[in-house]
Amino acid sequence: MDDNFNKAPKCQYQGVPEGDEFDFNAEEIHMAYCDTPIDLYQNDDEEPLKYEHFIKPFEGHYPKTPYALFDVELIDNLYKMDITIMRPSQIASIMATLFASPEPTKRKPDFLCVSSTGSGKTLAFLVPMIQMCMEQIQKLPSKTHRTPMVLIFAHTKTLVANIYQTAEKLVQGTNVKISLIAGKTKFIDDTYFDIGICTIGRFRNHFGDPESGRIQIDISALKYLIVDEADVMVIEPEFRKIVHEMKMQVVSAFLWKVGY
Repeated sequence: MDDNFNKAPKCQYQGVPEGDEFDFNAEEIHMAYCDTPIDLYQNDDEEPLKYEHFIKPFEGHYPKTPYALFDVELIDNLYKMDITIMRPSQIASIMATLFASPEPTKRKPDFLCVSSTGSGKTLAFLVPMIQMCMEQIQKLPSKTHRTPMVLIFAHTKTLVANIYQTAEKLVQGTNVKISLIAGKTKFIDDTYFDIGICTIGRFRNHFGDPESGRIQIDISALKYLIVDEADVMVIEPEFRKIVHEMKMQVVSAFLWKVGY
């Protein structure tokens, strides 16, 4: 593989504190409301950007851009869902997660996406997270018992179910394992999965209460926390408590808040 395909461009993040009218804790978010617009990556010929433009070289197929980011299995699954063209929120999310951060940087930036219903926010976080998991799996010895790298929270069972159904389609033919952790579904019987998709109550059954007799989720490998409908979630005291407890256990995890 050409080394140039591995050299993602640096993406400069700029942000300003949200102000008193918001409650996202400005001190802990490193990318928020921007005073200077962030330029989204685009093709030189201004052709609509497609996921396949970032495909990793495979059997004669090469990326149209210099950046090979997505495995062919993920591209194929997107095409099966009739998803080809990337929407703005999706371009921004791959820039935040798969492009290189500027140097020097104290830590990876948080990413707050505020976009309208139907604009593709679910894919904006699922696609790069699944790709990140695929790359992590490729580095591990076979038969390694993996623990969650990604946790996704939403405030209703319906939202969680919808995210899970989309994720199921995207991981077909890959080794990425997803787990549904939500009310009115069975309690999980192991913690060996890559992506957990959770409601607050059911997650609590499996975290922070070893005396409950339920399997307790191992978050030692957690890298990404995704919050869907963050404007609703952050006002939930129990969710705030869960996030605090997780931060105490995994200092390196960063919070990715996806807006309404």
